This record gives sequence, C-alpha cells and structure tokens, in this order.
Amino acid sequence: MKIRSGFVSNSSSSSFVINLNDFSKEMQDNILSMPNRSDELGRCTGVIKDVEHFLQMFDGEDWNIIPNSTIRQYIKEGKNIVILRESDEEMGGSFADFNVNIDEVRVKSLLEFEYH
Repeated sequence: MKIRSGFVSNSSSSSFVINLNDFSKEMQDNILSMPNRSDELGRCTGVIKDVEHFLQMFDGEDWNIIPNSTIRQYIKEGKNIVILRESDEEMGGSFADFNVNIDEVRVKSLLEFEYH
C-alpha cells in the first residue's frame, strides 16, 4: 500500500480529514448521510464517523496507510473529526451522489491523503 499526503491529484481513492464544525448544517447533514465506513478498510466512498475505532484497526500493522498521529492530535484538540473517502465510480460512487461539494471539502480539509 502506498500513501501520499498533501495535495492529491486524480487518485482512484482520495481521503479527507475534516472538522464538521467548519461546514454549514446542511453540508454536515449531507456528509453524515453518506454510508458509514468506520468498520471498513476498503476504499469505497463514504464517511468514517468513528475515527478512533477506524485508527485502531491499523494499530500493529507493518505499514501505515493513514497519518494516525496527526489525526489523533486533531481529536485531542477537540475537533469534530470525520474522514471522507471518495473513490471512482467503479469503486463506489462520488461525493456528488450525496450533494457533497468536493471543492468545499478540499478547501476546508485539515488533511488530504490517498492510498491504493
């Protein structure tokens, strides 16, 4: 598995760590209406609501897919963190299917990464 942090180009799987409090109530509702992927390591489009549980699934692995320590720091700071994942349509759709604006997510994200 490979990871790239920072600006992510046309990846087949992009993930965004966001603070829900940075978005309007309408956008928060749209984000939270996405399929919950908290128990999945795959790359299907959706939201990871239980971030701490999701991070624990990677503990003890030989490779680090996601920047766990950075995300845990955001949690310690009291940010209302979720992780959004978008994959190409063959892998489970796009943010647009849930009225989530990718440009707004990209601008307001705390962290963007991809994995294959």
